[in-house]
Amino acid sequence: MVCAQSGNKIDSISQLIQREASDSLKFNLLLKKSRYQQRDGQKDAAMATVQTAIVLANKSAIPANIARGHVLLGNYHLDVYKYDLAFKNYSIADSICEQTPYLRVSATHARALNFLGYAVRLTHDYDKAAAFYRQAKEIYLKLDDELGLHEVNIGLAQSYIAEERMDEALPLLNDAVAYYEQRKSMNAYSYAVICRGFLYVKMKRFEEGEKDYLTHYNLALERNSKSGLLRSLSYMGYFYLEKGEYEKSIDYYSQGVALAKEEDNLFMLEEIQEGLIDALKKGNKLQQLGTVYDDYIETKNKLDSVNKSTEIYDLEAKYQTQQKEQEIALLTAENSLSEQRRKSQQYRYLGILVLVLALLAVLFFNYRNKLKVAKRLKELDALKSRFFANISHEFRTPLTLIKSPVSNLRKTMASEQQEQQLDLIDTNAGRMLELVDQLLELSKIEGNHLKIILKRGDVATFLHSIVEPFVFRAQEEAIPFEVSIQPAAAMHLFDQDILAKVVVNLLSNAFKYRDEGTTVRFSAEMDGEQLLLEVSNANRQLDTNKLRKLFERFYQSDGTVTGFGIGLSLVKDLLALYDGSIDAQLDDGMVTFKVKMPLTANKKNAVVVEETAEIISEKKNLETVESDDIPILLIADDNSDIRKVVADIFRNEYRILEARDGEEAFQLAQTEIPDVIISDVMMPKMDGFALATSLKNSELTSLVPVVLLTAKTSEEAHLSALKSAADAYLTKPFNHDILVATVTQLLQERKKLQEHYSRELILRPVEIAISTADERFIERLEAIIKTELVNPDLSADQFSTHMNMSRMQLHRKLKSLFGVPASEFIRNERLKTAAELLKNPDLTVAEVAYSSGFNDATYFSRSFKKVYGLSPTEFRSN
Repeated sequence: MVCAQSGNKIDSISQLIQREASDSLKFNLLLKKSRYQQRDGQKDAAMATVQTAIVLANKSAIPANIARGHVLLGNYHLDVYKYDLAFKNYSIADSICEQTPYLRVSATHARALNFLGYAVRLTHDYDKAAAFYRQAKEIYLKLDDELGLHEVNIGLAQSYIAEERMDEALPLLNDAVAYYEQRKSMNAYSYAVICRGFLYVKMKRFEEGEKDYLTHYNLALERNSKSGLLRSLSYMGYFYLEKGEYEKSIDYYSQGVALAKEEDNLFMLEEIQEGLIDALKKGNKLQQLGTVYDDYIETKNKLDSVNKSTEIYDLEAKYQTQQKEQEIALLTAENSLSEQRRKSQQYRYLGILVLVLALLAVLFFNYRNKLKVAKRLKELDALKSRFFANISHEFRTPLTLIKSPVSNLRKTMASEQQEQQLDLIDTNAGRMLELVDQLLELSKIEGNHLKIILKRGDVATFLHSIVEPFVFRAQEEAIPFEVSIQPAAAMHLFDQDILAKVVVNLLSNAFKYRDEGTTVRFSAEMDGEQLLLEVSNANRQLDTNKLRKLFERFYQSDGTVTGFGIGLSLVKDLLALYDGSIDAQLDDGMVTFKVKMPLTANKKNAVVVEETAEIISEKKNLETVESDDIPILLIADDNSDIRKVVADIFRNEYRILEARDGEEAFQLAQTEIPDVIISDVMMPKMDGFALATSLKNSELTSLVPVVLLTAKTSEEAHLSALKSAADAYLTKPFNHDILVATVTQLLQERKKLQEHYSRELILRPVEIAISTADERFIERLEAIIKTELVNPDLSADQFSTHMNMSRMQLHRKLKSLFGVPASEFIRNERLKTAAELLKNPDLTVAEVAYSSGFNDATYFSRSFKKVYGLSPTEFRSN
């Protein structure tokens, strides 16, 4: 009936528009028609009608009508979540009013400023939003417009809420609620009430907030507006979610989902589904969560073309500066042209304009040709970089296919001569793989895809970790190797990957091209903010003329000297990218490479990863929380510098323990039971392989993940690590991010075991444990649980005595295996036993409690509901 009435009025207005000759009256009729179309749900038609009205107003050159049209069009865009277009139209209206003296203090200008404040508030720029609101408020005060004044005060109060200025927001909202209630303006009253209710939620005054939320909900029901009711259901779900009444929150959100689907309102459906997911998580309704989450993903997919959040957060950057100025300039030009048409003055400038346009056309075509040439050159460079990258990737597959059969053949071939030939194939295939990796690196540099990642750290300690594999290699091959690394006085910003590539390539070349029996030397020191490196070796086949060509790719002086590949060329390019330098010198047969690397942040393509205030805050929080909540990391290495490097990587998130050899690490692990162990392989007293085996065979530490770090890169060493039951094996120099990711992954896998336990109603060692030692431990646990669980006086101390462990050892072992301390483990096992007993209808709840080891039925019911989300009676009935 309502739709029919709206349709009749729209038809009547359309007929009036056709008969009306006055542009001004036509404009007003068009705005009226658009409002009826909007109420009738014809949103696109309403926008089209307003745009027709704006064209008519521009033709008539009446600024007041143009501004009014843009404000109304902005409101329509706002209603369909097109925030950027809404902001654009409000900005145009504001600009018109600013340029027109009689509109500077007008209701149209005040409305434009008010809506601008609302749009900017969506970008979280609350200071600017408040500035717009205050401008609008000043105009309403001059106009003595009390209704508009309270509307602005509501917006201003919302900005204050976002800035935590609650005491300033509350009086504004109280005045608005009282004013609208007195005038019986129910729509405005409903909006003011929900804004105040939101403020009460933020202030944790839930009793007062609940009254406002229920008032808004009841008004929506009375008005029988489905869009209003949909919004109110979302509000009610949010309120009870914040209050902690999750059942009510889920109920309101579920009603909202059904209504949003009925109305086909995807924007509200997405918002309500997000709230429902949060409520289900907090209310521990995990069975319903999967279905709701699938529906939510489906909604998100439908909304892919409408990226609300991106539009909101791009508003300020997109229109606050250039776009607004362009619209102002465009509007000014339109008004100016209109005036010139009336006065017929444009023709005198026409000749000059034609000449200027001709000149601009010539300049434009020249500029466009230059752009085309530059674009082609850029495309050529990109094509060359892609060629290097693609061909390098193509080489990797056949090289891998060469190495794999060679490895198999070496196991079956018995002939010594064949063994040597296979070694030669394998060595050269490995060398080609190194060259492929270097080509990939060069293609990144030439394509400007390589970023410098600067992190603060101890340069000297890092260099020790890079040089250590070469120290090990020198010992194995009896090569004299001298290392001198001066300690740094402070921490510096540097790219660990680039520094590692520079040092590794220089030392690899020094070891490879030295004269037999001569010494390789490496030194490093800091000179202010500059790192100075020197690598020297004896090579009497080089002379001064050949020295200059060492940095050329694949340089080979003659048939008697092996080519230098691309390693030195890569080093030079990396240092150039780093604003550093490398110089080669020859003195009496000694080749010395001198490197200078500035350790500062002012570099092109550099990204500085600083320790943020948030991380610093987390560090401080670590000191205040209980030590049980901080994971323990044990680092075992006989090199103190390596221990320091690893400790610095994990210091923010872990409590660090250190051991100098395998025996000390094993004893410390038995006492502290760490969450993860990182160990070197080559250590005195007990090496890393033996340590890993001993840890896995110990009942206390069988489940602790072990990561082995070693300078040994051979496949035999890798195989030994796997046989020792180590969980991961990384070679030095190791990538810090890979080490962190490896440790994180291992702890996540252990977390899955803990979650598996938490879902089981009874202990099942075969399903939970992953080692014989763990099975033995759980079998002992199960035996004690059967005999002692009914004892209400069983404490953590008594439990540890029965298990022949210290209280701390039992606590850490249970945390490691199940994720809970001893006292909580006892309680959970009692509750699991109770859950089984509740299946027997002949037992009362009190009898179940006493049979499970609880001596207080009330405490039992409270504990049971906390864990299972249902009271014992509800659990039994379900």
